[in-house]
Amino acid sequence: MIRSLWELHQERLGFDPDVVARIFTPSPRYDDPAAAATIPPAREAAAGVPGVKTAAVANRLPVRARR
Repeated sequence: MIRSLWELHQERLGFDPDVVARIFTPSPRYDDPAAAATIPPAREAAAGVPGVKTAAVANRLPVRARR
């Protein structure tokens, strides 16, 4: 099991987690349409920042930067 975890840690991610910007906000309730409606415009605004290649929204991050 330890070997599997080690190998997983060495796997290429397809992106550099050290240059991923994270913004933490309170999670809107799924039954609150007004709160949920704020998510797409926020993602679009982030995508419009110069230098940003891709913007996405997730409720959990798959990885953390290795330090």
